[in-house]
Amino acid sequence: MEILRIREEQIWAFEQEEEKAYRRSFAALLPGVWPELCAKLGPDGVQGWVDLGFQRAREHRIHKRENLTRYVHLMFMLGDKDFDRNPALDWAATLLGWGGKEGLKLAALEKRARDQGDA
Repeated sequence: MEILRIREEQIWAFEQEEEKAYRRSFAALLPGVWPELCAKLGPDGVQGWVDLGFQRAREHRIHKRENLTRYVHLMFMLGDKDFDRNPALDWAATLLGWGGKEGLKLAALEKRARDQGDA
């Protein structure tokens, strides 16, 4: 009997492909939530924001898939793919610098972004 072995590199490749598929399906949902911005960006632009958002979220030590998608929604809510680097939104960089749990960090960011929209 032959044993099937999956190398670590293969597992990593499968995970990368699965995440790429998830990012594509997530990007396809965003026009239903953010129609005006998505219309301006077009499908390639929306996908670019999603890909960038996942990358930037990880730079801020956000790794859970649910929280990666929350980070992207923040980008769309604020209408700024670079909100974490925007001097006019310095509060975002401050909150992202918190060392606490990623879910709490995102909850604080979401609240502040909603408050900003009400102002």
